[in-house]
Formats: sequence, structure tokens, C-alpha cells
Amino acid sequence: NLVEGVQGKGGITTTGQNVLNSQLSFKWKLPFIVNGLYLSGTGAFDYSNSTVKAFTNTYDYYQYDAINNVYENENVNPTLGRSLSQSYQNIFGKTVNLRLGFTQNYGPHNIDAFVAYEQYEMNYDLISAQRSVFLSDQIPYLFFGGTQNELNNGSAGQFAYRNMFGRIAYNYKEKYLAEFTMRRDESVKFSPDKRVGYFPGVSAGWRMSEENFIKDRFPFISNLKLRGSWGQSGSDAVGDFQYLATYVLGQGYAFGSQAQTFPSISPSSVPNPFITWEIANNSNIGFDGDLWDGLLGFELDYFVSGRSNILAQRNGSVPSYTGLVLPSENIGKTINKGIEILIRHRNRIGRDFSYDISGNFTFVRNKILFRDEAANIPDYQRQAGHSI
Repeated sequence: NLVEGVQGKGGITTTGQNVLNSQLSFKWKLPFIVNGLYLSGTGAFDYSNSTVKAFTNTYDYYQYDAINNVYENENVNPTLGRSLSQSYQNIFGKTVNLRLGFTQNYGPHNIDAFVAYEQYEMNYDLISAQRSVFLSDQIPYLFFGGTQNELNNGSAGQFAYRNMFGRIAYNYKEKYLAEFTMRRDESVKFSPDKRVGYFPGVSAGWRMSEENFIKDRFPFISNLKLRGSWGQSGSDAVGDFQYLATYVLGQGYAFGSQAQTFPSISPSSVPNPFITWEIANNSNIGFDGDLWDGLLGFELDYFVSGRSNILAQRNGSVPSYTGLVLPSENIGKTINKGIEILIRHRNRIGRDFSYDISGNFTFVRNKILFRDEAANIPDYQRQAGHSI
């Protein structure tokens, strides 16, 4: 009976959510210490509460009985088809950010620097329950359902990180530019002695269009810049707490003459206390230009990105018949190389109309340098040495 289903007589799902996002920020200039010095910060508290209530109902639908030339109602026991499930979830998040910065110009010399600290913590808890066999669909509450197949469940989790990072940038007459960055990231996904990762980065640029030999000889050049950079970044995109020996609840065991069942636990995976950050080394050389006040512009980039300590499981060299649930390890290596070209055209016609046209081309080659594989597979089946 499609009409009954479209009208919602098959049940209803109700969801609700309450969200609180609060933030307090400040910035305090400190000229009485040093001109250009400032202290800023942000504190945030976020809370959300969500509920889901899903009631499944039955409705009449008919099937034609050709022998007796009648339509029979297939919904013979609507009580058994009714069920209700409800869940409640709370999420709490706290963020703290502090920054000490310095910005100042000394004639042609420009300095912009800061050091910062950031910490984030999130906790959640979830509870759910379910019952079936409702005598009526007019009382969709858990107490009214049967107890034969009642279920209840609950879970909780937490996540946190703590970072310290800084940057110092210098330029001379907006012509020669240099920058250095450093990050110290800390993730609770790793063991205490593997939790911290340091990720530096450097970059430099030369605005050639600011040189007199360019301005005087090539006046149609609006902007011409040569730049290069190298930096590291880290990733903790892996399951939580794999460095710990964890356990899961089992089906239980029966003891005694009355065969009473007692709960049980069993190991869920093999721990890896050495797991740590995945690292990406990124290098880039670029050349940017704008000619004739933007009528023609271009960006040329050559980049290399090598990833090491990639988090992966040894599912290739360890046979599946061992029954082991293996943790992630820092074993993978890949490399990406490529070029990217962007060409654009900008123009203004009159005072009220302007347009921008651009196109880009990207060519990338990548290769798997190492991935866990079985030792006896033929070379043509190996992933290492081939594209991702």
C-alpha cells in the first residue's frame, strides 16, 4: 500500500538538537614594553545535545487471492511489527588559544612574528535503548513496549590535542621576503613518549618586478615574483589508542548448575606502543607574473611531496589465518611530483563591468616507495614501485 507508506503510517522519526557555541576573545597591545608587541587570545566552550526517536509502525496492505477472488490483509499481527528506539548524545568541547605577536617596521625592514599555544579537548557520551511489540501505536514510549527483545547500549569517548607554533616573517621593501615556521603538535592518539612531533618550514621570495632593471626596461610588467618553500606537516589520522592493549566484551560464559551467564572480555587487537606521526615533506618552486596591469597573468609551480611514516597495517606480510587484528605502523612511503600552470586574463570595461578568465593545467606523477606486501608475490602484482 504505497499510499499508506507515503502518508507516514509506516512510522515516524523525530530528531532534536540543542547547540551552544560560546567564544571570548581579547587583544592587548603592549607598547609600554615594546612598540608593535601584542597579546591576544580566544577561549571557546561548545556544547551540543542531540536526540533521536524512531517509532516503526505497521499498516494495512492487501494481496489479491485469485483462487477465492478476494483481497487479503497481510498485516495480520500489527503488534509484532511495532518498535521504538531512542538515543541521547552529549558533546562537550573546550578550546584555548593564546598568541604573543610582534609587528613593526624599521624603515625598509618589515618584521611580523608570533608564537602561539592552542589546546582542544572534546568529550562525548551516548546512551540508547530499544523495545518492540507495542500493543498500540498511540503510546510511542519505551515503557509501553515488550521486554522480550529490549536492548540498551552506551558509549563514551574523548579526544584532545595541544599545539605550540610560531612564525617569523621578514621582508625588505616588499622586495626580498623570507619566512620561518615551526610547529610542535601533540596528540593523545600516541603513547606519551611518541606523542610530540616537530614540523618546521621555510620559504623565500624575490619580487623581481621591484628591481629597477625590470621597471626601467620592461614597464609592461606589473608583477614578477620568484618563490620557493619547504616544510613538514604531520598527520594523526589513525584509530585512537592503538598503543594500548584494548579489550572487548564477549558473549559470556555459563557457570554453575543453574547455568548462569557471566560477562567476559577478550583482547581486541595487538598494541603498538611505537606508533607516531605520519610526516609529509613538501617542496615547491614557483614563478608568478602579471603583465599589462593584469591583462595577462600566470603562475608556474613545480612541487615534490614525499610522505614517510605512513600509518598502515601489515596485512600483506602477516597471513589473515593468524586471526590477528594488527595495529597501524609507520611503514608506508610514497612520493608525488608534478607541475601546475595557471593562465588568467582580467580586464575592466568602463566603470561598471569587469571580468576574469582563467585556466589551469596540472601534471602529477606518483609512486609507492614501500607498502607492506607478501614476500612471495610476483613483481607485476606488487604495489611498491608503481603509481598509487
